[in-house]
Amino acid sequence: IVWRPDPRAYTSAELRLAFLQRRAPLLTDARLSAVRESLDKAANEKPDFWSVVGQSELGLLEALAQGRLAGSGPALMDAFRELKARVPAVWSWDSVYTEARFTLEPYQAVASASEQRAAVELLKGLKALAAG
Repeated sequence: IVWRPDPRAYTSAELRLAFLQRRAPLLTDARLSAVRESLDKAANEKPDFWSVVGQSELGLLEALAQGRLAGSGPALMDAFRELKARVPAVWSWDSVYTEARFTLEPYQAVASASEQRAAVELLKGLKALAAG
């Protein structure tokens, strides 16, 4: 078995660290494009739940990095709901919810009021998907 690092997970960890340190994240467009290409390749060559949901998770991370979750949150939640209709496995969605909490909770401490509300709404939506 060959372990390959997950570039989306590294991006999530970088965002979390920036939010905990109360500083702006330092993610470049090139970095985000590389992660997107990696996810697209995986979804096209060997699609599975993780490669597909990873695309929506990356959209979430981009919105957080740019401070625009309030504008992106509803479309992201729609994408998550659409995938839930195709893949209802609760354990998979619990993982998605847990991962979202990893970045959204520290984001709330540094975000504007509208961004905080968007983070709360997205977490509520993902928690409902994880519950069944």
